[in-house]
Amino acid sequence: MKFRLRWSADFPVRRSHQRRRKSDKPRLGVGGTPTVTQMFRFCSGCAVTGGGTFALSTLAAKLMMTGVKLMHEKRHGHWPHESDDSQPPLSMTSGRLIRSSACMRIGITLLITSITLTAAAQTNDCSKLSTEQLVDSLVQIDAATGGIVPTVSLSSFIVEDNLLCLFDDFVGSPAPKIFPPMRELVKRGITALPVLIKHLTDDRATKLTIDKRFIFQYMSDEYDPKDRAGRGKHMEKWFTGAYTVKVGDVCYALIAQIVNRKLYSVRGQPTCGLVINSPIETPSLVEAVKKDWGAADQKMHRESLVHDVRYRTDGNWFFEPTLTRLRYYYPEEYNRLKSGDLKEKVAKFEKAQIEKAQKWKNK
Repeated sequence: MKFRLRWSADFPVRRSHQRRRKSDKPRLGVGGTPTVTQMFRFCSGCAVTGGGTFALSTLAAKLMMTGVKLMHEKRHGHWPHESDDSQPPLSMTSGRLIRSSACMRIGITLLITSITLTAAAQTNDCSKLSTEQLVDSLVQIDAATGGIVPTVSLSSFIVEDNLLCLFDDFVGSPAPKIFPPMRELVKRGITALPVLIKHLTDDRATKLTIDKRFIFQYMSDEYDPKDRAGRGKHMEKWFTGAYTVKVGDVCYALIAQIVNRKLYSVRGQPTCGLVINSPIETPSLVEAVKKDWGAADQKMHRESLVHDVRYRTDGNWFFEPTLTRLRYYYPEEYNRLKSGDLKEKVAKFEKAQIEKAQKWKNK
């Protein structure tokens, strides 16, 4: 018994009734059947892009409808309301055909998957994603964010909500947007650092393009080293036109969040200037990060934070972000500082935190 199958899913189809020519490209709505490999390739592509929940739902509906049609054909021997005989029939026994039960099972599975992805997207829950998946999702960044702001500089720890501290800001500058994958990467701290360092050379473009007209703009190699030693005069490579932020630029800014250093991929420069410190455009930045933090572990990270608190005396504005990170990553060490020789700094920090929280509450 032979049957005719019409398929219009958005991926290539196989034709068993004619030899394929080089110029014969697959088209939507042409008679044919997808293989199981083609189907899962399409589904995995939808899942990886992160925006495929609608596509998954549509594909699930198509699969279940195809299953229903095949069962109807098997029982009654014809398509319901089918009168087009322009395409030769396809054999039900062909290995390329997807059987009705398989269509139904895969369709239901994809429908459940799409519902799960939609729920996860609504709750912005990134905790179940791997570090590599989080980095891959950085291509979706489409607004100014921590360490990548053309009109302000951000000194806050982005893990904490509603406590963004801005300086060198231009009048009327909007607050940066903190994306959930970025926050999750910073939450993971030192465990995410090797992956972020590896992706410093990742030149995939994000959706954020800085195209505002500045009085001046240049590429530079600004870097805040681990030992806080100065680097002398910075490079100034002037350029014109727009700049599209890359994944490596975002990773550079996220490393700064974890290790408590001023590594700004994109920052404003008074007055009305733009400075780009991109590891993509300036490979020396990659080498500097690897030299300082390439072998970092929890002990080295903790000692670096304590050192920053102990030996910096330039005001609460500096050691407040340091203590914020120490309290989050190493709470036991933070509690020990309360009774040690740094208890005055800790007390001043906690008082400032209470005042800041009250300020945000009154807004």
